[in-house]
Amino acid sequence: MSKSAEGDAQAVAREILRYLRAHPEAADTLEGAARWWLDRPPAMDVMESAMRMLEDEQFVQRHVLPGGAAVFRGGRRLSTADRTH
Repeated sequence: MSKSAEGDAQAVAREILRYLRAHPEAADTLEGAARWWLDRPPAMDVMESAMRMLEDEQFVQRHVLPGGAAVFRGGRRLSTADRTH
């Protein structure tokens, strides 16, 4: 990933975290999160990278539904961080 794309993904990740902190019960697909959680939907590869970063850091959880679709929502670390503030 280029430095520019990595920077874009980090910015999107910060925006996702802000949304999830404001809406702790939110859950959506990658496409839905890009459309509804963010002011301006990013390129899908940037969105995927941002979610992957957040998953790796346990701020986001991925739940795979029986049909194979993945749904994302706040992860363990997001909940823990919010309880300590």
